[in-house]
Formats: sequence, C-alpha cells, structure tokens
Amino acid sequence: TKVPVTIYSYAGEKTVLVEELPDYLATGEWSEIELVNVTMNPFQKTNLSPEQLEEVLTKGLSGYGQAFYNMEQKYGINSIFAISVAELESGYGASSAFRNKNNAFGIGSGKRFSSVEAGIEYFGQLMNKSLYYGKSIDSIGSVYCVGGNWAYKVKSLMKSNYSVLGY
Repeated sequence: TKVPVTIYSYAGEKTVLVEELPDYLATGEWSEIELVNVTMNPFQKTNLSPEQLEEVLTKGLSGYGQAFYNMEQKYGINSIFAISVAELESGYGASSAFRNKNNAFGIGSGKRFSSVEAGIEYFGQLMNKSLYYGKSIDSIGSVYCVGGNWAYKVKSLMKSNYSVLGY
C-alpha cells in the first residue's frame, strides 16, 4: 500500500509517497511531518487530528471531531470508517435516532446513549468485539446491516471523506 505523507515546509505543503520521503527530507526544506494513513482498513488508525476530522464532519455531525479522534486512539478504529458509518446510518445527523437518542450508528432497535460522544465510544467498543474485529468492511456489513449494499456505501463515503482532506 502506498501511503502519502504530507510535509509542511517553508514553501507550503507537499504530499509525497513514503518511499519518496528520504529524498524530500534531504532538501532540508521542512518544518513538520504529518503521517496520515489513507486506508480502507477499518482497524487501521488514520492519524488524522481532531481538526482534520472536523473538516469532514458536516451537518448534524459537525462538532464531534474530538470524539471520533478519541475513539480512534482508544479503540484503534479508523475514524474515517466510523464517520462514514455515522453519516450513512444517521443521514449526516438528521435521523430521529441521532437527534433523540444520540445514536449516530443505527445501533440496536432504538438504543439510547447519554451523549453523542458516548455513542461514538460505544461504536469503538462494538467494532472490537469478535463479531467484527479484524474483518473487512464487506464482512462487517454482512453482519452489521444484513442485505443491501451497506459496505459499498460506507466505502464510497470513506473515499469522499478522504478526498475532502485532499487524499
């Protein structure tokens, strides 16, 4: 897998592939390096900051970048995957379950959470259960949302969310 690396230099920012990084660093025109994993693996951290996640979050889900970041750090669940599932399941935060029960992920039959942050944390815990852990998005989808094209939609949202960030 080719991993892009965004390098912030005095001349601006530049994205290079990991294998090109040593050559670019040799120029000495860099001030900070940010490693970001652009991956479709739901169990690989993205290393995106809460601020970057906020750029992806829109409508009713806006304002929860820190919660998605915390979930990724604590449970190892790809934050872009989690955001994409929340977008799909809550209609970008417009669903009744989200507005009335803080349930952004369509979990259970109307499961209620004390806060949106608690629901995001629960999703991280849920994905670490043996039913889901280590599986592909397609395999997760066959259990999480039986029938339909849930996995295709989640992967499409992930691609779109990464592109918002320029990846």
